[in-house]
Amino acid sequence: RRWTSAATNAGLTGLKVAFDNYYGPLHVVRLLNVQQGSPAAAAGLQSNSDYLLGTLGGVAFRNSAALVGCVRQSLNKPMHVYVYSSVADTVRVASLVPSSSWPGEGLLGCDIGIGQSHVLP
Repeated sequence: RRWTSAATNAGLTGLKVAFDNYYGPLHVVRLLNVQQGSPAAAAGLQSNSDYLLGTLGGVAFRNSAALVGCVRQSLNKPMHVYVYSSVADTVRVASLVPSSSWPGEGLLGCDIGIGQSHVLP
């Protein structure tokens, strides 16, 4: 029996199966406010719905020190990061270029949240 529709390649069961090893809350960096014209905005990051998970190089953003270290190391250079969108329920890769030359505050131009109230939904 076929479990997918040939026309849409969609599952007929209505289920989405994902396997994850889960050992407690996954702490990530939640983007709270992305400022217009900022490096974060240029990377396509969205306020209140995007979460920074880590870098393609394997650094997980479990705390602010991990993020700050990567941002400083990537000043004016592309930093490729995994971004989870709670709206689309997908993970994508974004190229984020930390910079002090844009007219706003900070190297990324966004407010972040870290901790128990900012875990993945």
